[in-house]
Amino acid sequence: MLSMEVTNSAPQCAVFSFIVVGGPEGATRVFNKLSVIKIAPSLGGVTTTVSHPASTSHVSLGVSERERLGIPDGLIRISVGVEYMEDLSNDLLPAVREAATTVCQM
Repeated sequence: MLSMEVTNSAPQCAVFSFIVVGGPEGATRVFNKLSVIKIAPSLGGVTTTVSHPASTSHVSLGVSERERLGIPDGLIRISVGVEYMEDLSNDLLPAVREAATTVCQM
């Protein structure tokens, strides 16, 4: 089961990361389901953006070097913008759930 919660005791973060199973293909499955959150090669600005470091900011490094640096192929980074949290959650959670379901069915 996947869930994301924001509580008063949770740290307030503008950028967070998570790893999906399936490397670049897993990340692509998540990205293909997003509609509110936009894909960007770098993070920042007032809108929420998502990035896949293995194919953007760290593409020049080999897989072993990225792994050594803690950047596995399935890593996704998100920079949270000014949108309503409910809109972001409604966009991201189904995308991640479907990507996870797709991996499990393979």
